[in-house]
Amino acid sequence: MTPETTKRQTVADRVLDQLKTTIVRGDLKPGHRLPPERELAERLGVARTSLREALKVLSHLGLVERSPGGTVVVRDLGQVLNEPLKYRILQQRLDRQELLEARKVLEAELASLAALRRTDDDIDNMTDIVQRASQSISYAPAEFVKLDFEFHLAIAESTQNKVLAEMFNTVRELLYDTHIRVCEVPGVIPRSHNFHRHIFMAIKDGDPAAARARMIQHIEETSMTLAKHGLI
Repeated sequence: MTPETTKRQTVADRVLDQLKTTIVRGDLKPGHRLPPERELAERLGVARTSLREALKVLSHLGLVERSPGGTVVVRDLGQVLNEPLKYRILQQRLDRQELLEARKVLEAELASLAALRRTDDDIDNMTDIVQRASQSISYAPAEFVKLDFEFHLAIAESTQNKVLAEMFNTVRELLYDTHIRVCEVPGVIPRSHNFHRHIFMAIKDGDPAAARARMIQHIEETSMTLAKHGLI
C-alpha cells in the first residue's frame, strides 16, 4: 500500500462522510440529482477518483442510485433510515474495528449454527458458490468479490433464522467499502477462497466447532490484513 493510495482512501472517507451527512440531515432531498461528477469534485476539492469511491459506497448503502444519467438520492430514504442500527451508524463515522469485531462474533456463531441446521439445498447452493469462486480467482476478481458475499450470505441463510440473516446483511453492508479494498490487496483472494473451502467442509460435515473456528480464523486474518495496509 503506497502513501498515495492511503491518502486517496482517506480523502474518499472524508468525501463519504460529507455526502452521507448532507443526505441523512436532509440537505439533499429524496429524488435530488447530484451535480455532475466533475462539478461535485471541484466543489468538494477532491479528485474524481475519490468522489467515485464515496458514491459507490453510498449506492451500496442504499442512499443513492447511480446510472449513466447521473446520481440521485433515493426517493424512499425511509427504508434505510428506519433501520435503527444502520441509521445510527450512518449518523456517525463508521468504526470499522468495532464492525469487524461484531462481524467476527456474529459470523462465527452463524457458521456454527449453519453446521447444525443446513439442508441439502443449502449444501448444494454453497457447493455451487465455492466452485464458481474457484473458477473466478485468476480471471475475474470482481466476480470473486460478489461470490464472497454470496457465500457468507448462504451461511447466514443456512441457520434458518431470518433475524440473524438480517443482522448479517446490515453488518456486511456497512463494511462493504472495506471489503472491496481488502480484496485489492495481492494474495487476499486466494487465501479467502481457501478459508471458504475449509469453512464449507466443516458445515457440510456437520461440525459446528470446526465451522466456528475456521470462520474466526478467516475474519481475524482479514482484520490483520486491513490493519497492515492501513485500511482500519
